[in-house]
Amino acid sequence: MHHDSSSTLTAPSSTTTTSTTTTTSATATATATTTLTGDRLSPWHAPLRRLLARVRHGQLSLTLPDGRRIEVVGAAPGPRAELRLHRWRPAWRLLLQGDLGLALSYRDGDWSSADLTELLRFGLANEAALGVIESRGPARWLARWRHRANANTRRGSRHNIAAHYDLGNEFYARWLDESMLYSSAMYEAEEPRPTAGAEYEAHLAPSPAKRERAGGEGSPNGTVCVERALTPTSLPLRGRGADAASPQTLESAQAQRLDRIVELLDPRAGERVLEIGCGWGTLAATLARRCGVEVVGVTLSTEQLAFARERAAQYGVAPEVDLRLQDYRDISGQFDRIVSIEMIEAVGEAYWPTYFATLKDRLKPGGVAVLQAITIDESQFERYRDSPDFIQHCIFPGGMLPTPERMAAEARRAGLRLTTESRFGRGYALTLREWRRRFLAEWPAIQALGFDEAFRRLWTYYLCYCEAGFLAGRVDVGLYRLTHADAEG
Repeated sequence: MHHDSSSTLTAPSSTTTTSTTTTTSATATATATTTLTGDRLSPWHAPLRRLLARVRHGQLSLTLPDGRRIEVVGAAPGPRAELRLHRWRPAWRLLLQGDLGLALSYRDGDWSSADLTELLRFGLANEAALGVIESRGPARWLARWRHRANANTRRGSRHNIAAHYDLGNEFYARWLDESMLYSSAMYEAEEPRPTAGAEYEAHLAPSPAKRERAGGEGSPNGTVCVERALTPTSLPLRGRGADAASPQTLESAQAQRLDRIVELLDPRAGERVLEIGCGWGTLAATLARRCGVEVVGVTLSTEQLAFARERAAQYGVAPEVDLRLQDYRDISGQFDRIVSIEMIEAVGEAYWPTYFATLKDRLKPGGVAVLQAITIDESQFERYRDSPDFIQHCIFPGGMLPTPERMAAEARRAGLRLTTESRFGRGYALTLREWRRRFLAEWPAIQALGFDEAFRRLWTYYLCYCEAGFLAGRVDVGLYRLTHADAEG
């Protein structure tokens, strides 16, 4: 559907001029009219004026380096954004480096916004009308070369993981909640969106026979394991308050997500569980303590490993939790259950077949694997693959988001079957918003650890950038349950 688009541009001055531009689309149904009121803009502002005239959704208040202010109002509803240009350099960096140039110019203080997430949402809402600005020339080839240089070989993976996760446990502890879970929480306001229909609902309500197979009423797994998992207070809480957009705390939302993972895994006492990418150890320790299982967890972060071992000891399950500094490709043996939370994003497209083959080879017949994965919309994938973005350049070197469709295809090729898929992207937006709130509130203490102002701005941009992507539906997060392709049920 085509929409008329009206934009009003104003500048603070008693001397005013007015001009009107009308454009008609090739489909002959849409017109766009732009009205400019205020100081006369110089001729070299003409490209900017033409660009803003194409806005369709929402509103933008733009302040130029010389103090002139431009108000743009699109015909369709959308985000209400504000942008202050402190110098013109961001325009050139955007043209040369695409979204990476925009991010780096924010890091360097070239521009600011009262609500960065809303501004990024505004850009996404108007991307089709404004056009996609990608890096070009030498900058484009350099970005591709750098991304390929971060390939996730065994050595490359150690380097890539250390670059992000070895910033220090004290750094992450300042703004994550007590669980130290650095992956999306699950808020009550958004229950997961199941895509496996009745099978998903049936799995969430195990039959009496299934409970009996799991060990019965008094076992450390089965019914008791699930009931304990469904108690949010089973995690220690810092009690730092709920997100402004949700009455639920981050702590209880993370506990609720752990509950769902336990349900999907359905572990039984005495079984062996493999966690690929064990992070700071909370899930491994929780599974051992709640369900009476033995857990092998692997990570490539020395910082995470040290913390995770301490957490297992705090939970009283150190003998049952074997945590290793090990590449997932070097694991041997088979396991009754495998869990991997937001790990596939760090694998790299070239190694997706290896990752899923590892799941297949390490999973016992009749076993269950549960993945939590951040995915990108299929319609965006080719461009995303072709032009490494800000996240891959500055935050997660070597990272690559799959699409749900490509994950399912890789699983099939490996001999696995996807039985459950449920997504909760809005929950990640809420999680990111709360992380950002805590990060900024704790900034004086974080700065004292040796991080500078450029780091603060870069990470603020990172958290807002991701939040905007989840709110716009460009990226999503979901839980995926896999079994062997020849398994029953």
